[in-house]
Amino acid sequence: LLSGLSFYSVSEIETEFNFMDFLPDEMEEAQTINYLLDNFNFSSSSSNVLIEGEVATFSVLNAIFRSEDNMAAVRDVVKVGEKAETRSPLSVIHRYSLATSPSYIPEIGAIYDTTAPDTNGVPTTNVLDLMNALVAHPMTSGDALGVIHLSDGGELDAAIIRVTVHDASDGGKLLTEELNSAINPLKDLDDDGELDEAIVTDGPVLTYLTVTAMNSAGLQSVVATVIMAMILLMIVYFVFYRTVMVGLLSTLPIVMVIGWVFGSMFLLNIPLNVVTIMIAALTIGLGITYAIHISHRFLEDLETRPWKDALSNTVGHTGAALFGAAATTIGGFGMLTFSVLPPMA
Repeated sequence: LLSGLSFYSVSEIETEFNFMDFLPDEMEEAQTINYLLDNFNFSSSSSNVLIEGEVATFSVLNAIFRSEDNMAAVRDVVKVGEKAETRSPLSVIHRYSLATSPSYIPEIGAIYDTTAPDTNGVPTTNVLDLMNALVAHPMTSGDALGVIHLSDGGELDAAIIRVTVHDASDGGKLLTEELNSAINPLKDLDDDGELDEAIVTDGPVLTYLTVTAMNSAGLQSVVATVIMAMILLMIVYFVFYRTVMVGLLSTLPIVMVIGWVFGSMFLLNIPLNVVTIMIAALTIGLGITYAIHISHRFLEDLETRPWKDALSNTVGHTGAALFGAAATTIGGFGMLTFSVLPPMA
């Protein structure tokens, strides 16, 4: 029951990566950085929303407007006034088309006036003509091609929303979730077939997705290693002793210990990351050798003794030696508690 609950807790363990976890808490520099991040969050980067498909349409520009409006409510997005700080095809259009803009260009503004903009300033007609003009004009092409992709065939087949974001203190998890929720208007067009794809990437989002994938791969490798070790031991013991149960029983304690490790991490609120997941790998590497020593010695003694005597002799001799080996190993790893790196301690 305890092992079952421990394995269930694996799905509840927080998965995160925060560079601050690698800085010693007692360092004055680390405390200063923590204070600045908590109270000022001065550092920033950018995440991008990639939009693929026919982007020169009213429905896409309207979805971009609604998505940018939603981004203003995202905690880690940098704000300018009450709006999110973004660069997109729509912001480029407004920069060069609105007479109130310092960068207003009359030729572009004249085309914009023919697009029958709605109350939000989103062009409703002649969108393709307007965006082609922005791409072709020598004074606007640089900005336009920074957020609009022109294919070799001259088609506008992709666009980007560049979102300025703070470096997320939680490793980007909340930012990823909130940005994905913010671009639901674009995802709706993707679902309806009007777009090929709308996806959030780059910056803290990409870091979070990468670390999450690494953690997932680490867990999968742990499971695969245990299964392969079990199969290999079953084959070896069948070949030499005509039994497969010993191979199965040899790996069972390792499986239970791995479950207890993850259960302890859940109870102690220790997050799962690229460092802590190594503990499970070490458990397999050390545990499988001890299991082989015990099971092999037991089978050897079983050839000349009754099973009770064989078990007693194995535990009393080989077991005692392995206990000593385990104790020295525990002591060696225990020295890591003095490490200046918090994840190792």
